[in-house]
Amino acid sequence: MLNEYNISSGTLFFIILHSNPTINKMQNQFLLSFCGDCCSACPRYIATKNNDTAKLQQLALLWYRLGLRDKVLPPDELICTGCNAKKPCNYHINTCEQLNGLNNCGECALFPCSTIENVFKKSEATKMRCKSICSPEEYETIKPAFFQKRELLSEIHFKKYGL
Repeated sequence: MLNEYNISSGTLFFIILHSNPTINKMQNQFLLSFCGDCCSACPRYIATKNNDTAKLQQLALLWYRLGLRDKVLPPDELICTGCNAKKPCNYHINTCEQLNGLNNCGECALFPCSTIENVFKKSEATKMRCKSICSPEEYETIKPAFFQKRELLSEIHFKKYGL
């Protein structure tokens, strides 16, 4: 459940306090993208923030194994500072007219729309692929970043609209 909701100016991220035990590992604060990916739990984001080239190289191999990249990329091509409106979005969420002035899909009165439902479906398919390819440790590293979209955005929506 969301305890607090603070919008960080100048970005599409916001910081929220969360009671989810998985998220609590992130010291109760995290960055969330439009689609509900938890950037601050993302191993790429963390490795970038920590300037950990070795971790980025490990992740390049993992992203290739998962089919998220068609080749093993050099670490500098996996650097990620989080999502924003100017970066390409695999889900094309950042071009949604309904999100004008909003920080994420959970804040939208139309949530859940067909666009975000498609994101949830793709995320679920990726989750199943990860479970079959990743070691349990790898999966647990990826899970809080990418596979809690619906839960997080639904909580934000409920907090805002009470529906």
